[in-house]
Amino acid sequence: MGLGRAIKQGMGGGEVRTGGGDRWWKPGPAPIGYAIGPPIPEPAVPDINVGLLKRLCETPGVPGREERVRALIEKEVKGLFDSVTTDPMGSLICRRGPRGA
Repeated sequence: MGLGRAIKQGMGGGEVRTGGGDRWWKPGPAPIGYAIGPPIPEPAVPDINVGLLKRLCETPGVPGREERVRALIEKEVKGLFDSVTTDPMGSLICRRGPRGA
């Protein structure tokens, strides 16, 4: 990036005349829509199961009475794990063994 472009985008001090016109750029924050440096890729966001999220939010599950939430999760993970059990405290334990390469 040339110095003129850097100052145009707010990275330097003073005034710089950029070629190709009679525009003067003063230092300051970069105008909206200007990028300083190469574009930053958007982080990869996995697909969100909005229906499941909605059901989880709408399922009653106050502390100590999470049976309905646990039942919903058990139903959703069916077939994804080798074993799904509930411990004496009510925690859902999902186990999956190693897979061959």
